[in-house]
Amino acid sequence: MDLRFFYLLISGFLITIGSFCSVFGLAEKSTLKKWILISSGLICWGIVAILLIAKIVQY
Repeated sequence: MDLRFFYLLISGFLITIGSFCSVFGLAEKSTLKKWILISSGLICWGIVAILLIAKIVQY
């Protein structure tokens, strides 16, 4: 199997998890839970950005 498929699969999952965490973090009333959810969503998006930059530099 091609590694690009796994890269797209992992990126898709991380983008989805990051989006849900960010949206539910914005809707949360508790301050601590809000910042935990928002920061975990941003971490997921950051991992995707790092993977994308690594993929671009590789080519």
